[in-house]
Amino acid sequence: MDKPGLSVSSIIIAILLALFLAASSSYIALKIGAMPWPIIFSVLMSFILLKLFRPSIHNVNVAQAGASIGGLLASAFVFVIPGMWLLQQQGRDIPDFPIWALATLGLLGGLLGLILSVPLRKRFVDRLPFPSGKAGAAVLKTVFDKRKWVYLLLLALVLAGMFAMVRDIYFPAGLVLIAPILVLYPMPLAIGVGYILGKRSSLSWFFGAVIGWLILIPVLQDYYPQQSIGIVQNLGMGLLLGSGLAFVFSSIRKMRLSIPWQAWPIAAALAAVMIFLGVPIIAVAITFLGIYITVQIAARMTGETNIDPLEQFGIFVALFILLVFGLTSMNITLSATFMIVFVVAVATAIAGDIGHDFKSARIIGTRTKDIIIVDIITVVAAALVLPFILRIIRTGFASELFTDMMPAPQAQLVAGTIAGFAHPNAFIIGMLLGIAFELVNIIALKQGLRLRLAVMPLGIGMFLGMGLAIPLAIGGLLYMSVRRWKPSFTYPGLILAAGIMGGEGITGFISAALYAFGGMAMMTSKLVMFGMFGLLLMVVLMKRLIR
Repeated sequence: MDKPGLSVSSIIIAILLALFLAASSSYIALKIGAMPWPIIFSVLMSFILLKLFRPSIHNVNVAQAGASIGGLLASAFVFVIPGMWLLQQQGRDIPDFPIWALATLGLLGGLLGLILSVPLRKRFVDRLPFPSGKAGAAVLKTVFDKRKWVYLLLLALVLAGMFAMVRDIYFPAGLVLIAPILVLYPMPLAIGVGYILGKRSSLSWFFGAVIGWLILIPVLQDYYPQQSIGIVQNLGMGLLLGSGLAFVFSSIRKMRLSIPWQAWPIAAALAAVMIFLGVPIIAVAITFLGIYITVQIAARMTGETNIDPLEQFGIFVALFILLVFGLTSMNITLSATFMIVFVVAVATAIAGDIGHDFKSARIIGTRTKDIIIVDIITVVAAALVLPFILRIIRTGFASELFTDMMPAPQAQLVAGTIAGFAHPNAFIIGMLLGIAFELVNIIALKQGLRLRLAVMPLGIGMFLGMGLAIPLAIGGLLYMSVRRWKPSFTYPGLILAAGIMGGEGITGFISAALYAFGGMAMMTSKLVMFGMFGLLLMVVLMKRLIR
């Protein structure tokens, strides 16, 4: 029988951690173009913060489920909305969404994705692995038996935060080895991401960078010296989108979904807001049909692969709408198109995350309704705060956004797909190759085989280059080595990786906030000193709590 885990303390901790992850994940996603699932970090931090309340395993499970919502919702915001900023920089007339509109769209889109996902629980949770949910349950069980690992998480968080603080002050642009092809970013965060992604994804990312930046760019420079980098980046974007589209088309025939009655008033409210903000009624209707389809695909895809290409689901729906409007000579604005991508991305982000929450609840024995309630609460909390987090990041990193230091590749993919790429032929070639490779992979999986290269990470690596690919590959190789030579170290490695990601992510966001509010230059030395001592003090205090 499922056990209750919902309590006032678990709800409060879930909200606090959801906001923490919303901030740190926004920085991580813009910085490296990926957002690994934050479940392990959520489990450990939930345990630490609930320690004072003598929590049961179900209290912690409820808190971590709500907390992880913040990271996934942040991905939807930062994978889409900065694309509007990029087009504004390029001279496009596209106004920003008002704060209230962005919060309302995020809130209603998140709730719609969550409610539509509930009927999928019985269909997918028992049948599919949901790797992050399973890993989160394993970590949760271990935490209650081996609490010393919590101290390891805090130590990793502190050291990564300290390093990131010093790095961002003294060498924020990385180390230039061969400009512009090889710039190395000393980023523990990327090593941690590579470890969590594992060998296949991290090495695929690395090989994409090698193919693009060490092979194709040098060759293309003989023929297109000023355009070679742009051509390769557009090729990588095409690979990324083509792979996602192939998976979408291969999954449509397997859909069947009942619609809970609670979804209808949420959909009606969302439709009213979108129409008020200028989205044509026909486009709104197609958007909801797209959400109906992509929520199921997102749930299945994350259950099978642990990947949720949420911005690509939004692009797929938006492209279909643009096709319909083009064929019928109707008009739709860039702003309305971005709104459609954003709402679909939010819904599919939540649909992917809650599947892992359901899986963890099934393994631990936590009540499903407690998971649903806490996820609803944190969707509301994160959606209301994320527009302000985006404003801080936009101000704090104004000079770094869309550069090698903060490339925001998903936002660039959204902007380029909607408004046009600089090298459309390269993008189309990449998209066709991505579709072909993904179809081959799907056929191979049906035969019990699996290709060594993953197409989506390959495309991202081709776009982002060697600077991030190297530390990611290091992380993936570390994971491979640990699993092969010292399997007992795999779990401590996951804890270290989660702590590193959390420490560097939140430090990056704090730096952005300080820049946004001014006075960073005068505060630099004091910030480093107080940051080091403050973080070390936190470790000492937390160690006493977990004895």
